[in-house]
Formats: sequence, structure tokens, C-alpha cells
Amino acid sequence: MLDHARDLMRSTWYSRGWTFQEHLFSTRKLVFHNNTVNWECLCAAWHEAQNLVPSSDGPEREQEQPATFTVPTAQKYRSGLYLSPWPNMYRFSRLVCMYNRRTLTFPEDVLDALSGSLSALSCTFQGGFISGLPRFCFDAALLWQPWNELERRVSQRVDSSEAVLPSWSWAGWAGTLNSESWRSASAYVKEHADVGERCMWRTRSTVEWRHSETLDSKQELVSLPGLVVPEGDPAELPGGWTMHVTETGEKVYRHAGDPNQDFVSPVPITPPHTAPSAPLRSRFLHARTRRAYFKLGRSYSSTTSVCTVTEVTESGRWAGVLRLNYAAYHDHRSSHRGKRVELVEISAGSTTNQAMGEESFDEWNSPECPRHTGVYEFYNVLWVEWEEGVAYRKALGRVEKSVWERKEKEEIDLVLG
Repeated sequence: MLDHARDLMRSTWYSRGWTFQEHLFSTRKLVFHNNTVNWECLCAAWHEAQNLVPSSDGPEREQEQPATFTVPTAQKYRSGLYLSPWPNMYRFSRLVCMYNRRTLTFPEDVLDALSGSLSALSCTFQGGFISGLPRFCFDAALLWQPWNELERRVSQRVDSSEAVLPSWSWAGWAGTLNSESWRSASAYVKEHADVGERCMWRTRSTVEWRHSETLDSKQELVSLPGLVVPEGDPAELPGGWTMHVTETGEKVYRHAGDPNQDFVSPVPITPPHTAPSAPLRSRFLHARTRRAYFKLGRSYSSTTSVCTVTEVTESGRWAGVLRLNYAAYHDHRSSHRGKRVELVEISAGSTTNQAMGEESFDEWNSPECPRHTGVYEFYNVLWVEWEEGVAYRKALGRVEKSVWERKEKEEIDLVLG
């Protein structure tokens, strides 16, 4: 079965963007591949070339019963897209990373070819999605990073002024994303079954985002009032939530919809049978924020991806790092050293000195990184360049908190395209 799955993943059909949802949502599949006909459904898989399961009834009985892979009854669901009753950012990030590697004849179809998946996920992600990013944790969702060097998507059928391929969303870039860059968006989960270790990476909002379809259209707030319920008196918890104290004396929260999952704090849970909502398409983000100018330092290969990382310096000293989006930004790597760049603040963050940090932070093993003191605090920043009054993302990174706060900054009205 594993061999068949690997062969299918290497096929042209599996590499296409428009077949992603076809494979994900089909409850029954007949797969004609490698001179075999295979059956797959949500409860079993039957493969022609699969070895048969030995039977105690003798050889004749064995030949009558092809091997099957069965899913326990508790795991059966109505489509290939399993939805937990809470917003599962870990699963979302894995889906997007698998999808974004696929190819599209027309790059501007990137959100259309995933709209079914995003609509289904909107049943548990309160507020739905804006250009491929979940609204309920938007600040953390903006922190996506490439795994390898990405290619900027450029519209082919539609005029660029009409296509929705914003530089601030992963949807505007083709290639492999680094799912670990979304870890802080799952910080409300105490210990995810698929991860094992509790994430201590936190993202804190410092700007108020608004989005719009065009530069002149109405701007709408991204944040939802009262979205995340703060910790407090158990009697004041929203419906379905209860507080528990573990054997170690730690306070955790559980929801009736998934009583086996512990949470650090309550999160928005949509009512059962909530109808899907269509994803929003916006090309622009607006915010009042701060910018500062730094110089680029040395560049080196990332230890958490196959990208290039460039240090940010202030007065010749280490201040932070940027992970570049694609190769064109550092074809002349040596000439970039000392270049003055504009960085804009998009949020703040912190993390503790834990093992999983090495998978998410390019600066983790740098001797200048403050995480060696136990806690690392920073500001999330974008390196942007402007065209006709609109800023476009070139790279995302972090500047150490004390460096950013003492740096001379300017208040600006940021428009991200």
C-alpha cells in the first residue's frame, strides 16, 4: 500500500493543483495506475498487487479475501478532509504546504483551486479566510515562511490589477512552504497529538489590520471582536468549556466537542453544523504601523530550511534576521551586505529556550540570539519595497525587542499589495 501511495505521489496527476481537492474530497476512488486498478474509500483500501492476508481457513479462503486496510469506526467521516471541532492550524498548515507545491497552468487560479477546502475549514475557523489566511489568528498567519526559494505568481489570463495574488499571502508565491513557521498560530493547544511538545512561541498583535479588494474599495477590519476568550473564572467560560487541573497542578481547558484535547486557553468554537462560508478575496492590507531602516549583514544557508538567511545589523551589531523569499533577491549576495533596507512592524512575539525552536528560528544557534538567556522577545518585521504607493513583501524576519524599541522609527500608513 505504501509503495502504491508513493508511486501515486510521483505521478503527473498528483502534481496538478486542480486535482488536490478531487483527491481530498472524493469518498470513493478507483485509481488506474501502474497497470493496476485500485479501490480506496474512507473505510478500506483494496489493491490488486497487494499481498493477501493469511487466513486460518486455508488457501482457498485466503484467495477469496483480498487484503484490506480498515479505519476504526471512530475515525470514519464523510470526506477525506477530517475536521476537528476546533480550528486546527496544524492540519491547515500541512494542507497548504502540500497544495502550494503543485502546479497550475494559470497561476491566478491558486485560490479558486483551494476554495472548496477553505470553505469546508471555515466551519471550524471562525471568521473564515482572507486570501488564504485564517482570520481568527491573522497576525500569526502572516508569519508564513518559505522552505525553498519561491517563485512570485504572475497572472496570465487576467490583468494583474484584477488577479488576487498578494505578496503578503502564501497564495502569491509558488513553491514549498515551511509549516513550522505557523507554530505560534497553534499555541492555544497544550500538546497536539501530532506534535507532542507544547509550543511556547507566542505572537502578539501590535497593529490593527484592515483589508480591501481594491485600493479604493471599502476597508474592513480583519480582527473579530471578542474572538479569543481570555482565561478567567471557570463560571464565566463559554458554553461547552470546562477547566481542569492536571496531576502536576497545571490548569487546562477542555471542550465537550473534543474532551480528550487539552488547551492552554479557550478558543472560538463554532456551533455544530455551521454552514461553510466562501473565502474572502482581498488584494490589499492596510495598517497604521512603524518603520525603521537597518543594514543587511552576512548571508548564510538556513538550518531550518533550504533558503538563504540574511542578518540585520544596527551600528555594525547583530539585530535580527530575514529569510528571503526567492533567489533573485540574493543573486549578488556580496553586494547586498551593507545595503540599507526598510523594515515595517507587523506584530510582536516571544519564545522560550525550548528544543523545537531550532525548527522555526533561523537565528536559534547564533551566539547573539537572546534565547540563550531563557526568553527571546522580538518584533516581526517585513522587508518591503514600494511601487506607486503600495508596499510589497520581499522577506519576513525578526528584530530583537530592545534593538527595535530604541531604534528611531517613523509612523506610517502601510498599504501591502
